[in-house]
Amino acid sequence: MKSNTKFLIAAIIGIISIAIILSIEIFPLDNKSNELSTSQIQLYQGMDQFDFEPTNIEELLSSGKPLVINFWGASCPPCRKEIPLLQEIHEANSAKLIVLGLDMGPEFILGSYEQGELLLAELGASYPAGIPRFKQTNSQSAPYQLQGQYVTGLPTTFFINSEGLIIRQWLGLLSKDKLTELVTSLIENN
Repeated sequence: MKSNTKFLIAAIIGIISIAIILSIEIFPLDNKSNELSTSQIQLYQGMDQFDFEPTNIEELLSSGKPLVINFWGASCPPCRKEIPLLQEIHEANSAKLIVLGLDMGPEFILGSYEQGELLLAELGASYPAGIPRFKQTNSQSAPYQLQGQYVTGLPTTFFINSEGLIIRQWLGLLSKDKLTELVTSLIENN
């Protein structure tokens, strides 16, 4: 009986030790994060809407228009619901603002970039979309951020005025009414 108890205790300690080692490997404690501080992007659609191929968010802001930046993933059900709403906003307001979709699917294990491109085509989305290029930093503990605001889940949408200030951040699915309200406010207060 005592040998079974010792074996059980040793097995539990072993399992806990392996779990700790794996968690350190998966979630390193070096406090590195990914920051879109340089705001690099690589568009895979929507380049035809610009006189140039934008490579960063600052170039988009040079248009003088506010931005709606949506972080999404192809296998994210709420993201799939938002894409047609973002397309409607894009079609109705493209002279007044820029809608930008940034595919974070691979980072959140919610689809590949190829699946993202296919999903946008399937849903008829034509607004600019692509891949964010995050820069490694040691300054923050959250995995991904845009100007110090965290992207902790998908979808996450940022509402940025033409001066580059984040006016609002929304984590989760936006209803059509809420998205319209936030976009209207962003345009009116720009």
